[in-house]
Amino acid sequence: MTHRRLRAAQSAGFTLIEISVVLFIMGVALALVGPSIVRGMGGTRLKATTRQIASTLRLARSLAVTNKAVISVDFDLEQGAYSARALKIYAPPRQIVGTPPPDAWGNPAPAADQSEGETGGQPSLSSLPTGKHVPEPLRLLSFSENEAFQTQEGQAFILFFPKGTSTGGTLQIGEPERTTSMFITVDPITGLVSIAEGEQW
Repeated sequence: MTHRRLRAAQSAGFTLIEISVVLFIMGVALALVGPSIVRGMGGTRLKATTRQIASTLRLARSLAVTNKAVISVDFDLEQGAYSARALKIYAPPRQIVGTPPPDAWGNPAPAADQSEGETGGQPSLSSLPTGKHVPEPLRLLSFSENEAFQTQEGQAFILFFPKGTSTGGTLQIGEPERTTSMFITVDPITGLVSIAEGEQW
């Protein structure tokens, strides 16, 4: 009985050769599939970062229109950083329309919260992002600006104006060693922001 159980246990196991073959096959499969997985993760990160920067540009245009302000979105290509700031505001501060009536004893109603009344629940200039960086290993590869608004080497900016127009430009985002990049283009006439994928310049 004991010998029969021993033979059964031996026949149920795997030999060293079988385990080696399985590990070899798994290694080959991982070598073939691994780079594709890594590329896929990198592509997802690139697209997410591109959408985030495009959202910043769209927010800047919207706030420039609603606040009648000139807003600059600045890019540091060397540091991979970007931020937005208001340069000039043409409209006076908004006033709250109407005053609540006094109570039954003639006491004036409590003052309304002007911080909420001025924006009406919409994003304010304080919501402009500052000190943002693209994640490694992504880079702000290049920027082509309107010829009328030349920038210093390694520095770039896009201005948005109260009527929705902008200085325009195209920002290229990607990894230096890869051939595919994402491009964010701001139209100078409409200020609208568009995203496209293409080969690196």
